[in-house]
Amino acid sequence: MQSLNAPLLIGEFQPWANLGSEFGAKNARATFDKYADFNWAATSWTYKVLTANGGQGQGTWGMVTNKKKALGLVAKSSTWVCLGWDSSLDDGCETPSKTISPDLAGAQTYYLVIKLGACCNGSLDTTVDNISLLDEYGKELVLNGDFGSDSDWLPWAVNAAPSLDFNYTNSLGVPANSNGPVLRMTGETSTNVEVINGGIYQSIILEGGKNYSFSGVFKDNGGNNSWAEFYLVLEPPINGVDILADDSVPGVDFSNASKQDIESIFQLYGSVEYEIHQHLLATMTSETPSSLFYTSGSSNWIVYICRQ
Repeated sequence: MQSLNAPLLIGEFQPWANLGSEFGAKNARATFDKYADFNWAATSWTYKVLTANGGQGQGTWGMVTNKKKALGLVAKSSTWVCLGWDSSLDDGCETPSKTISPDLAGAQTYYLVIKLGACCNGSLDTTVDNISLLDEYGKELVLNGDFGSDSDWLPWAVNAAPSLDFNYTNSLGVPANSNGPVLRMTGETSTNVEVINGGIYQSIILEGGKNYSFSGVFKDNGGNNSWAEFYLVLEPPINGVDILADDSVPGVDFSNASKQDIESIFQLYGSVEYEIHQHLLATMTSETPSSLFYTSGSSNWIVYICRQ
């Protein structure tokens, strides 16, 4: 290729995705700069992405995505994205928890749902503790968020229900910064049990226009093809009916949909409110290059930063 002076295009890479907003941005800038040093053309995958969850999280595939709504899915991690996580909810690798601001006027009853599951010959073993929802004055709204018993929580399942232990105390399996007994949900999928999907919930009253702080800790204890999701929804869970992220970006069956339906969905894509990966924007447009890649003589080497 060098002797022929053949052009080269590097495509379909996301050096910022799922690496945290700050480090992911530095890694992206360093990657683009290195390709430029080699005179390689490069186009990442992808500039814009729209999902039901919305938001940037720890860095999605898109430099730009649709904005995350205040309610619906409020925190999530999965083994597909961060196998063996042990973190607070505000560091959830797919959807970190943020300040919650209900947009419905007045006091409304919502349902806080903890939903865990596994599929695809996977296994579930996740522990949860210190679930808290504080109002602007620091008043706790979650009952029995430190567990130890099933008091104030109701069970619910879509498919096969996970096994629930509200008084789990094994120090090897509890999340970092947990206190006392924790909630543990477990289960194994197989040919006979294809999906485990369910959890617990309780009702909470929130007022529109006010800010609430949602927090907690959770840990994956060697599960695979499993997830842990936290929701605030307006309707109580119903056995056999799944709870999914707010469908602010609906899909369409392109094989069978009418031309009008297809046109409508693309018009919606053009009018949704967007969220820009701000760290990535600032780093990619900065006059100062990233310091992650270094060159010494004829040897190129990379400094890898491990994040606990």
